[in-house]
Amino acid sequence: MECKLASIFSTGGSASRSVAQGGHFAPVVEHACACHGCFMAHSVPPRYSAAELIEELREAAEEIAPELNGIRAEETLEGESAQMIEEMVDALKRIASGAPRPQDLARAALDAKAPLKPFGRPKNTVVKLVKPRR
Repeated sequence: MECKLASIFSTGGSASRSVAQGGHFAPVVEHACACHGCFMAHSVPPRYSAAELIEELREAAEEIAPELNGIRAEETLEGESAQMIEEMVDALKRIASGAPRPQDLARAALDAKAPLKPFGRPKNTVVKLVKPRR
């Protein structure tokens, strides 16, 4: 039987716990349904990893860029967001591994002054070949 409750947080009370789902631990919210009085467990999908977010954002940037005249994928909001997440993940990894001057690494990541890195498929450029002279 499927729960028809609009919100998983009902007035019937709720309790949460975690279950393993595909290598992730996803929270499960249990509640008493107001619609038919059932007691069901609903799992919340696991969060995206940073790498998955970056990939999704870059794919979205590549899809939207052709519609934006003259704007490259890395210049879109999605493209810049992907790069910023990538830079912050890199800084956090370096800080976690004991890099010296962690505050400087954090400041550099937060400043977002690194040039945008191109990504995706290279642009299709037509090059006209010239015949060699004899």
